[in-house]
Amino acid sequence: MRIFANLFLLLFLADGGLSLVDEVLRAVAGTDALTFVRQPVAIVVMALAILFLFVLGIDRRLPKRIFLPLIIFALWGGMDFWPLSVTVEYAGFSLLASAGQLLLGLSVIIWLRRLSGGRLLLSQAMLSGPLFSLRNTLKFAAVSLVLLPFVLGFFVLASASMYFEQQTAGFMRLTPAGIYMTERVYRQAGKTIRLAGMVHVGKEEYYRKLADSVNLERTIVLVEGVSDNDSLLQNRFDYSGVGEALGLVSQEALKFDGRLISLDDLDQSVGEEDEPQVPHILRADVDINRFDPRTVEFLNVLGKTLFNRELPGSGLAAYNAWAVKHMTPSLMQTLMADILYRRNGELVRVLLLTIDKYDTIVIPWGALHMPGIEAAVLDR
Repeated sequence: MRIFANLFLLLFLADGGLSLVDEVLRAVAGTDALTFVRQPVAIVVMALAILFLFVLGIDRRLPKRIFLPLIIFALWGGMDFWPLSVTVEYAGFSLLASAGQLLLGLSVIIWLRRLSGGRLLLSQAMLSGPLFSLRNTLKFAAVSLVLLPFVLGFFVLASASMYFEQQTAGFMRLTPAGIYMTERVYRQAGKTIRLAGMVHVGKEEYYRKLADSVNLERTIVLVEGVSDNDSLLQNRFDYSGVGEALGLVSQEALKFDGRLISLDDLDQSVGEEDEPQVPHILRADVDINRFDPRTVEFLNVLGKTLFNRELPGSGLAAYNAWAVKHMTPSLMQTLMADILYRRNGELVRVLLLTIDKYDTIVIPWGALHMPGIEAAVLDR
């Protein structure tokens, strides 16, 4: 056990040191040269931390006050230090976390040195007495069972937060206080592009503040919203029921004060003297007749089941029954191609048509669309 404990301590220190150097290089030189080494070491440390947690419940000789902080820090780091990582708005958070890990490891080394009379690692003399104690194991198990529901709940929330952040490139953040959307602003050569991550239901105040912030001249808002000129949808998608159940409002509450225009209007001049100096609003989305028939069928099933306010309970069961039978990897690829990529492509096409005609372009689209949209903006 002594060798295993010392190995865990040394790898914990190595992980902290590599992470700190990697973060410094990233901040100073903009390089990720050590990431390929840092990540495997971090994974090994987290795996050893899980294993070592069970070892503490078996071996009574191991000093828990020394190794429990290391285990908790390693496992918390595996959860990206949620919720601090999404609530502390500081660009150098990862650098501070790496420095904290290194300092924690070094403090354990100093503590061991004092306890062992000069040795830097755990000595055999510190592991006196029998290895196993039923009392120690039972006490450890009892405390673990009490904490288990809280740990599992934390793990679920942290995992969900990491998934949201990965899928939306950070435009959606999950915190203990709720879900938060991010806005990013890009400026170059007198042009401004605002990317505002959106969600179908939210606080009315959130939508109102966003709408009130768009009041500039030579501004256009590229809104989302699939049209249905051929009446292919059999049911209307209504999120108001979901919003009411959560004490929120539907995204339909977002009303921009401006003049609605079409793509044909882009050929006209912008900001003429006889025209009110208000933002222009343009639907930059596709029509559903451009979707694959299977996507249309899927949307009709959603409208008939999950979004049917007359079937609040049985609607979910009906959708699950349909999904078990029809939801295949091929259909998932088709849905992504239509609902995500095709719509993103149309928005980017419209964006390129408007970027030379307006000084400010506001894009309030769903958070899942934002990674692709942001990549196109940065490329432009």
